[in-house]
Amino acid sequence: MNGRSRNKTNFYIDLVMFVLMGALIGIGVLIKYVLIPGQQRWALFGQNMELTFLGLDRHQWGTIHLIIGAILVFLLLLHLIFHWNMIKCLFKKCVGPVSWRRGLSIGALVLFFFLAGFPLLVNPKKEAIDRGEGRNVLENMGVDLNDSIRIQLKKPKNIESGEMELNIQRQAKSPRKGRKQRLHIRGDMTLREVANQYDLEVETLKKELGLPGSVLDSDQLGILRKQYDFTMGDVKAIVLEHGRPDK
Repeated sequence: MNGRSRNKTNFYIDLVMFVLMGALIGIGVLIKYVLIPGQQRWALFGQNMELTFLGLDRHQWGTIHLIIGAILVFLLLLHLIFHWNMIKCLFKKCVGPVSWRRGLSIGALVLFFFLAGFPLLVNPKKEAIDRGEGRNVLENMGVDLNDSIRIQLKKPKNIESGEMELNIQRQAKSPRKGRKQRLHIRGDMTLREVANQYDLEVETLKKELGLPGSVLDSDQLGILRKQYDFTMGDVKAIVLEHGRPDK
């Protein structure tokens, strides 16, 4: 490859690397702030909704993020190969003694492969979930905590894994005998919308949830839930007691 062709190839490699770095940043922001995890989805929407972009969820975008990272590493290696003579000259000027250059090169390679592969060697710390977190876990699994439920931990099929399975049996309570109440309350609903839908006074809803008078009727449940530490189950319980859930 002559000098002109080499320079042209270098230009396109650098251009693709620049675009892929932008993609890495964008997908990282997408996973972190848009396709939020289950606990945050429950807090915002009042239920564990599935969030996707272009038909892909956050885990699938995470896979794409990893693939782009691998492509970037490959292009970086090509970049180093095409600039190898220049790198050697700069290396000699910046680091004089041969032993220092050799040690720095070996150290950089070891550090690179360690940072790239250390997740495969990690044994994650295992901690028991306390009672409050367990409630959130059940809500994220779609368990209505206003229902009469019985939860049984099955013995794990694989004893070494230590993973327990939940066997959940539900029997919904209803203020009217023989009828089940199914409430459709979401985190994006406002206090006024809930009150109007189930024939309930907004002030009663605020009082029972322990909300201050400064809270507006137009505030959404999902946002208020994060500020004042109540659950969607608490809202449903208030509707069942003070409103008309069969409206």
